[in-house]
Amino acid sequence: MNSVTFHPMVVHFSVALVIVGFVIDFFYIFVARKDWRKTSSLFLMILALLAVFFSWFTGEYYSRSYDGVGRDVKDEHELFSWITIYIFGAATAVRFVAIYLKKDFALLKYFYFALMLAAVIAIGYCGYLGGNLVYELQHDLRPGQ
Repeated sequence: MNSVTFHPMVVHFSVALVIVGFVIDFFYIFVARKDWRKTSSLFLMILALLAVFFSWFTGEYYSRSYDGVGRDVKDEHELFSWITIYIFGAATAVRFVAIYLKKDFALLKYFYFALMLAAVIAIGYCGYLGGNLVYELQHDLRPGQ
């Protein structure tokens, strides 16, 4: 197995876990307050944090190098990966503050939901850029990759 295949293998977990956690939180916050949803989304959030870290790590150390337009797209992909990490990290912090306070503050809940929505959008766009690198910009790969 080539080491550059690590990132595409790992990154799908972070995308899926962030999105599924968001969907479960949406149903918990807006549809029906079931304890299993709150627990499940917290568990998914912790798994997503690990997956996001491994996605960053494999992207940083086990990815291909591009020239031309591919380099620009890869730079934007990296930027949105950091944006996703910061937004998702902030959402996680808000979630743990809410757990620590043991209160159901509407403002905190909706702020958390807005952060998670932003994280889903950011990770979706990051994935879109990554897909462009893999499927559309192969001609910009540096020789020997």
